[in-house]
Order: sequence, then C-alpha cells, then structure tokens
Amino acid sequence: MKIVIAGSFAEADRILKLREGLISLGHEIFPTPEHIEESRIPIEAHHKGKGETPRSLSIRANLMRRYFQKIKECDILFVMNEKNGKEYIGLGTAFEIGYAYALNKKVVFYHKPTDGNTLSMRYLLIEPAIQLSLDSIGHEVE
Repeated sequence: MKIVIAGSFAEADRILKLREGLISLGHEIFPTPEHIEESRIPIEAHHKGKGETPRSLSIRANLMRRYFQKIKECDILFVMNEKNGKEYIGLGTAFEIGYAYALNKKVVFYHKPTDGNTLSMRYLLIEPAIQLSLDSIGHEVE
C-alpha cells in the first residue's frame, strides 16, 4: 500500500519512526528521510523562529508540491495529528487533508480527533466511509 504521512515536521523523528514501522510491513511510505532533510531550512525558519525568507518559502512551496503529487498517488493519507504530546493539525496538514479528501483518498488519523475543528474533518472524512484504524493497515503504534 502507498501511504503518505502528514503532520508537523516538528515531529520529524516520530514520523520517521512510524515510517520505518510501516515499511517493515511492506508498505511504500512518503516522506522519505531525504525529503525531511530537504525540509530542514523551512522547518528551522518556521518552527525555530528564525524567520521565513524568500529561499525558505520557495523550498517549502516545492516540497508541498511534491507532497501533493505523492498524495495524488497514494492509497492512504495517514495524519499524525499530534505535536508535543497534544492534538494538533497545522495549516499545511489541513491543506493535505483537504486535497486528499478532494481526491477521494482514505484518511487515517493517528489519534481519534477530539478537537472541534478536527472533529468536523473526522465526520467529513471518516464517518461516511469505511473506518480505518492502525490495525487495518497492520501496525500498532505505541
């Protein structure tokens, strides 16, 4: 199965750990470690308060285009909806969820959403369709 993991790259280590677990089960996973490394400049500008520059914005836009292409090709968008131990979906992830929805892709959340804004996405994306869980793609996350 082709799976794209969406979420805050402030949680890149967790995304990579999840990626490795899913690969070990035979799935094709995006992002790659190389993609995350290419994201270093915009991550530092955005998450570490270094300030956006034309270069970081250009890199971010190109990386997002690649993400959208991978979402177009995937079977499942897996949303890592946690940051710093709290429920979280950032603007980029919200765009990715909307794009996946527009393409009729299956969307799976790492945690069952409880936030009001996220809940509306859950009912829009999950309730009408067959509910997927980590178990249904053969992986349990601690």
